[in-house]
Amino acid sequence: MIASPSYIPMIALGLIIVGVFAFLLLPALLAVPLSLLCFLTVCATVPYIGLVWVLISVIFHFLVRKHIFSFDVSIADVSLLAATLGVIGRGYWYGLVDAPELSVIFGRLRRSPYLIPALILVVEASFHLMRAVMSPAPGSSIVVALRAYTLLVEPISVYILALLSFRHRQNINWILDMLLLAGLLVALGAIYQAGRDILAGELFRTRSFFNHPNTMGLFLSRMIPFYAALCLLMNGQWLRRFLYGSVVVLMGLALLLSGSRGGFLGVLAALILLAVILRRFRWLIPVGVGAVVILLIMTLAGESRFGALLDLGSGSADTRWRIWRAAFEQIIAHPLLGIGIGNVAWLVKYVPRERLVGAEIVDAHNFLLDFWSKLGAVGLGSLLALLLIFYLLAWDSYKHKNGSYRAIALAAICSMTAAVVHGLVDAFYFGVPIAVFFWFLLGVVEVTATSPDIPSQRE
Repeated sequence: MIASPSYIPMIALGLIIVGVFAFLLLPALLAVPLSLLCFLTVCATVPYIGLVWVLISVIFHFLVRKHIFSFDVSIADVSLLAATLGVIGRGYWYGLVDAPELSVIFGRLRRSPYLIPALILVVEASFHLMRAVMSPAPGSSIVVALRAYTLLVEPISVYILALLSFRHRQNINWILDMLLLAGLLVALGAIYQAGRDILAGELFRTRSFFNHPNTMGLFLSRMIPFYAALCLLMNGQWLRRFLYGSVVVLMGLALLLSGSRGGFLGVLAALILLAVILRRFRWLIPVGVGAVVILLIMTLAGESRFGALLDLGSGSADTRWRIWRAAFEQIIAHPLLGIGIGNVAWLVKYVPRERLVGAEIVDAHNFLLDFWSKLGAVGLGSLLALLLIFYLLAWDSYKHKNGSYRAIALAAICSMTAAVVHGLVDAFYFGVPIAVFFWFLLGVVEVTATSPDIPSQRE
């Protein structure tokens, strides 16, 4: 941990516990402000604990909601807002006391390679939000527009918290361990659900704490490659490597139980990339054999979801083709700035309304079509610029850094690659867990590229 009075982290953890119980037990009008105040205080004063809490809270995004005004608010929504306000409050306070850390923070942000594309995304999203509020188009939804806007803006605070936290080497292993704990909880939840279903004589796709098995697949497809790479490259830390490897196996089992085809393909692509980068081509044999075994298991279990990809007349494949067709039409009609972040009526022409029930934000199930249709060529170009900068920074860190930063850079490359491959057939950004993880990876990679090496620590 960073050098600070020992009671400060304990107070921060206590505030998180108070905020959680307040959110769970109190009425919405009291729960949301009180939990927001607790989480905001933590994010503003102890950034690394605030970062960990935001990363953990996203797995509970779909569990408990508080209805306040016209919005259903989750504990992850409150945590993200707290992170945003906490980062702003921290900067304002250091500005008042003229602390040197303020110049460090703002200097780093001004020099950030992500600055221009991120600003373009925020400005365009703000334009679309104002348009949705002031002159709503037929079929537009202000609630959907605000939800999409917050997902474009608020997770940037996670990036800033990562910059503040990972530059202190004492924090890194603890943050990674706590994030792994979130993955372990998700995996155990999925395995428990599967066991319960088997005892009941049925086996359904498991979803753990999420609203849908595919949503859990989106989370796990990013986590599995990240920790698989760390497990292989954290030299000397044998206990941590064993723990990471064990949880990766459990998360892999949970992903299999989810039946997420996109998640399976994303993890497979990331593991192949990992083997190629490390020049361990013999690893491709067990990876390929494992993929075949998984396909056989799913087939023998009566799960024909991969075969259903070829059946374009029914199921999720039919829904995807309908959504892609609708997205293409909007791209042709609005190529530069897109249809906007609050318009959902364009999908009803092709997708039966009942298939969209429960969706917070309608996604085109292909990140290229999704960003282009919603935010136009400007938004898509900004996203691609962020991804290009990310890969350049991560590759430079992997090639020129040693120790923990090198391992983290490769882990981030594999995780983002899984997200990109998975994002070709499912959501890529517009969802609380995946938006948070996107900006977390961007922040972590920038730290690895711009900070001195951290030698591998031995147990």
